[in-house]
This record gives sequence, structure tokens and C-alpha cells, in this order.
Amino acid sequence: MIICSWAEAENFWSGAREADPADPFVPASGLVPFLTAQRSLNSLGARVPRVLLTDDSRRR
Repeated sequence: MIICSWAEAENFWSGAREADPADPFVPASGLVPFLTAQRSLNSLGARVPRVLLTDDSRRR
């Protein structure tokens, strides 16, 4: 079991640029980019960890 809690204060990529979906070199941190990548890899048949619960509201 892996549990991960994301906090913006823990983003140590200095000089991070504004996220532009067309630019493949911008930092892709956070829940939405992670889930997008996980689903894309899963649809291609790659073995990825199964996501059982996400809480973007940070209530849990």
C-alpha cells in the first residue's frame, strides 16, 4: 500500500513555469496530471499502481 499526500509547499522545482498543456516540458505536479498519466499508461497496457481513492478536496 502506498499513501501519498501532495502539498504545494513541497514542490522543490525552482523556476517552475506556468502550466501550458501544449508544452511537454513544464512541470506536471499534482493530482490531475498524475491521474491523467496513470490512466494513459494503464490504457496502453503498462503496469501501474491501481488508484483506489483520491481526494482533491483534502478532507480525508
